[in-house]
Amino acid sequence: MRERPPVLVTRAEPGAARTCETLARLGYRAVNAATARIEPMDARPDWSAASAIIVTSPNGAARLAALGAPPHLPVYAVGEASARAAREAGHGTVITGTGDAAGLLDVILAASPDAPARQGRIIHLRGADQAFDLAGALHALGRPTDSHVVYRARAVDGLSQEASAALGPDAIVLIHSPLGAERLLEQTERAGRLSALAAARVIAISDAAAAPLRRAGAGRITLAARPDEASLLDALAAICPPHA
Repeated sequence: MRERPPVLVTRAEPGAARTCETLARLGYRAVNAATARIEPMDARPDWSAASAIIVTSPNGAARLAALGAPPHLPVYAVGEASARAAREAGHGTVITGTGDAAGLLDVILAASPDAPARQGRIIHLRGADQAFDLAGALHALGRPTDSHVVYRARAVDGLSQEASAALGPDAIVLIHSPLGAERLLEQTERAGRLSALAAARVIAISDAAAAPLRRAGAGRITLAARPDEASLLDALAAICPPHA
């Protein structure tokens, strides 16, 4: 029986380890190829006038309790993973977006006039890197929003030996973000494995996440139907079904 292809998980830790565990339970040969590690950053949001909270990643949602976010405040979460993390932090009212910040903006703008997001200041908990300035967009539309950087992704030193060896035409590489794709390219180039990465099959969470690898010569790229990990894993299952 032919060995299953390696599936490289390139998202930042600790998320990469969680995804690898999920893949292993499904029978995949998961390889942790995390390109960065999440580090919390100090922030002091003023909750006194806040009426709602925005989280645009599970990493931001994971900081809710540590930052003293009042559990009664509703949370607007970018996608289901962020929503789940907000609920785990004790927030009972969680409104879930479509998977990206632009879609979450539409959800907030569509809120009824008496919704919390229309009544006071919104607190946005985010990472140091962002592809879309959600707080700025809300400000421009007359919705007061305070943006707080509560974590950052610090790049790892380089590609692990296991990940480097796994790259090649049989490998499947999962890409969770455009910045993660850029980091992966840099690390594989330093390791002298860029051609092996270009030969691999890539499954990207969005077209923006696929773009850096497409420019680097990757020819077998599949996009997730929606910009979330569940859809990313659905795309993987369509290419390489999990073990029953």
